[in-house]
Amino acid sequence: MVGPAFPVELERDIFETAALSHPSTMAALVRVSRRVFIWITPLLYRVAILDMIPPHPGMLPALLRAANRTPLPTVFPYVRHFLAGSGQLLDKERDVRDLLQLCTGVVDLAAPYALRPTMLPILGALRLQRLSISLFSLFGQDYDGGRSRIDFSPSLFASIPAYRLSAWFPALTHLCFLHSTPLELVRYLLVACSDLQVLVVRLINADVASKWAQDLVADKRLVAAQIASWSAEWPNLWSHVEDFVTRRHRGAVIPDSCWLELEEASSRWE
Repeated sequence: MVGPAFPVELERDIFETAALSHPSTMAALVRVSRRVFIWITPLLYRVAILDMIPPHPGMLPALLRAANRTPLPTVFPYVRHFLAGSGQLLDKERDVRDLLQLCTGVVDLAAPYALRPTMLPILGALRLQRLSISLFSLFGQDYDGGRSRIDFSPSLFASIPAYRLSAWFPALTHLCFLHSTPLELVRYLLVACSDLQVLVVRLINADVASKWAQDLVADKRLVAAQIASWSAEWPNLWSHVEDFVTRRHRGAVIPDSCWLELEEASSRWE
């Protein structure tokens, strides 16, 4: 039997780089050899997108079928990026909760709609580094176009232990709030969560973002963006944000600007 032409470490790096650069090739790569199967399988299942719109509508049923198998498939701990992206998933809250309990390796969670207060203990058991949520769903309400009477004041977050993000998510470095978020709360979180590297808020336009930046000009971690399609933007969001924050620190961005123009790019998870 002929051994590998390259050192095993180099061969693995070549295959993993090829898989990450061209995700569509993963299904073919796992059939190259047993060792390549072992290397690539964790990458093949590292992203779970639960969205009820094309091209993802079939992933949720497939994952649920796998979750009900005996013995339980070994793929769930491979999941690193988890998106519950569609409002239609509100009826699937139990399914999302059950899957998150199985996906113990998730470090990047985006749950614009499906997150509820009862799920906080499950999320707290994960070592989340990147979190994208809606404050409305976190408080058990659906988004109503900004007419909610919930008092999203800093005093609320400071006084209720259940909503102290730094306590629930000690490894958190990237936080994104979807829907409207009060400026006072953003200011509080930037101070209270000192380990945050970036805080992204969803705003309507650059003019509003400019007013925010003038108020929080000293904190270069703040980034504002108009996120049109969460499922489309999510794969590239953090790489765009990190590059923008780096340019702010280097002085390559107008000092009173925190507005990021999101550009379309090929899907790529880091």
